[in-house]
Formats: sequence, C-alpha cells, structure tokens
Amino acid sequence: MAYQVNKGIGKTVEFKGLKSQYLLYFAVGILAMFFLFVIMKVLGIPIFISLIITIGCGVAFTNYIFKLNKKYGAHGAMKLIARNACPRFIISRKPIYKILKK
Repeated sequence: MAYQVNKGIGKTVEFKGLKSQYLLYFAVGILAMFFLFVIMKVLGIPIFISLIITIGCGVAFTNYIFKLNKKYGAHGAMKLIARNACPRFIISRKPIYKILKK
C-alpha cells in the first residue's frame, strides 16, 4: 500500500488533504492523544473510559485540523497568527504639528 506524499517540485507537501504545517499539527496531536491515554492508564482509569475520552478528543482534534486546513489553506494558520500579533491601532499622543514638522 503506497501513499503519494508529494505531488511535484515546488508544491507544498500534501497528505490526505492536509497541507504543510497542518501535517505537523496533526502528528503532534496524535502523539498527545497517545500520551493522554498512557497517563490515564497509569492513573488507573478504566480502559473503556480512557478509550472513549481519547477517541473523542482525537476525533474533535482531527475535525478541527481539517477545518483549519480547508478554511485557511497551506499558509493560512501562520497568516492568522501574524494578524493577531499585529496591533489594531497605532496610537500617537503627539500633536499633529509635531509629527508633520519632522
């Protein structure tokens, strides 16, 4: 069973519809779900409840990642983070004549 990971030179990496950084987010999320399951198992939570919580969180996380991928595209998450990091307004408390004087 062979999966096609890259579709050409100069194009972004795509796997099962996930593009570029969303692949990393997905891999980290799956790894986090595994650690969540292991921690719940070590704490002595019954396996049925652990599986329900882990699978539920995994499905919700997967749907969220695919939704972000569809909405923002390959570089959209980085653009969204950058947009939120910029100030909405630039406030200058100097009088206008001092600003125009320079």
